[in-house]
Amino acid sequence: MKISSIALALTAALLAAGMTVRATEEPSGSPQTGVAEGIKVALSPRAIIQGWPKDSRMIADVVMERYGRPDDWTETALIWRAKGPWKRMIVHRKPWGARPFDWSPDVLQQTVSYRVPLNRIADLAAFDTRISVNRTTDELSSRANDERWNYLALNLADEVIVGWKTPEEAKLEYRRVRRLAEAGKSSPYIEGLRF
Repeated sequence: MKISSIALALTAALLAAGMTVRATEEPSGSPQTGVAEGIKVALSPRAIIQGWPKDSRMIADVVMERYGRPDDWTETALIWRAKGPWKRMIVHRKPWGARPFDWSPDVLQQTVSYRVPLNRIADLAAFDTRISVNRTTDELSSRANDERWNYLALNLADEVIVGWKTPEEAKLEYRRVRRLAEAGKSSPYIEGLRF
């Protein structure tokens, strides 16, 4: 079935406005298409990321390989829900904030359900600004370029929250474990969530 230019223009406007595009399977066995407000369009997550920066595209490919097709997507993000230990995962097109001395694009945001006490939020900010807290939805998120670094950051965030480490100790441990991991050594901090 041909898609009219009006439908394509409307879909582009919806994507530019941040509307979500959902995956559907055509009964005829044709390739999957996106749906935006009931209008079928020939956009897939793989087609959308073709225009993304190389690093973001590579990270999106790794996450799709591990967790499958995203549940939702827009022009600027791919979104998975309830996959593995994660409440939500988002691969963003652009990195989070300016990180002039860090070569890694922080485009992989992974979220868990976690109620953070109000008196610990400042400690988390002192530990790592890539950690975010949403007390309304009881969520704790980390943003990095690799799932291992999100595991590491969230495991250390938990230790800061429960009082096992100060923010400064957590920073030192983060650097130590990351250096060891990059040298090929393993650590429970990067293998999964420990809480």
